[in-house]
Amino acid sequence: MANSDQALVVVQGAAEVQTGPAAIAPLLAAFDRLEDVLDVETAALQQRVSVDYNDFGLRKSRSLLELTRIARVVESSGPLHPDVAARLPLLQAKLELNQELLAIHLAAAREVAEVIAAATQAAESDGTYSATIAQQGGGR
Repeated sequence: MANSDQALVVVQGAAEVQTGPAAIAPLLAAFDRLEDVLDVETAALQQRVSVDYNDFGLRKSRSLLELTRIARVVESSGPLHPDVAARLPLLQAKLELNQELLAIHLAAAREVAEVIAAATQAAESDGTYSATIAQQGGGR
């Protein structure tokens, strides 16, 4: 394939070369699907709605696999198509926002886990060793 307006498309095991705008259509459609997943998860995180992290992780993994497969074909066809290049900054911004929100939620989950662990430890303690004695190195 000589230029970026061609792409190899495999449909039910049969390969054909598409040219023109149709050549990048599968890649742009894959971008759309990934952006939809990111938009839904990001909105849920922003609105503090319960999120099924396993489902979103699976959907993002599938999108990554799809993009990787399509990108190999597009990459081998020459320079990056302008329509694809125009979409990359938008996709990158959505990925960065999603990553930032996930990091915030992960940090919050860690804090909650630490509070629960400390409360559990305090409840199970018989008071033989106080936190002050342990911190001062006492009891040696």
